Amino acid sequence: RREGATLLAAALPACQGLTHLNLRENGIGGEGMTALGPALVASSKLSSLILSANQVGMDGAGAMASVLLQLSSLSQLKLDENAIGPEGAEQLGAALGECSWLRHLDVARNGIGAEGAWMLARSIGGCSALTELSVSYNELAAEGAGRLTLALTRCPNLARID
Repeated sequence: RREGATLLAAALPACQGLTHLNLRENGIGGEGMTALGPALVASSKLSSLILSANQVGMDGAGAMASVLLQLSSLSQLKLDENAIGPEGAEQLGAALGECSWLRHLDVARNGIGAEGAWMLARSIGGCSALTELSVSYNELAAEGAGRLTLALTRCPNLARID
């Protein structure tokens, strides 16, 4: 299925007016996300990116993290159900600290656990525009939830947590 992502990546730069891209449940995987990442940067008006349930894993989360800072018009990022794990959460978290424009982040059902929650918590305060955060079904436990809760006090616009 990487081939489909590669073909899409080749076509995306021609879509200069693209604001919403929903690729939910397309089996993109980590390799496909790596191919797609640079093409997303060319979509300078992209405000909503839905990559839910694509099995991108840790590698795909890393690929997304590497381009996230160049997507300054992006306000919604849905990476739920992608098995990114704690390592993917760490890679994503490193980029999130600089994403002051992101308003909605969904990383539910990714198996990030307490360790991944800590990695997100270390930098999520940099998302000053964040209004919605979805971290449900991640086995955060008390430790992860506590760390994340402390970090969220630095998100003054946060209105919803799932």
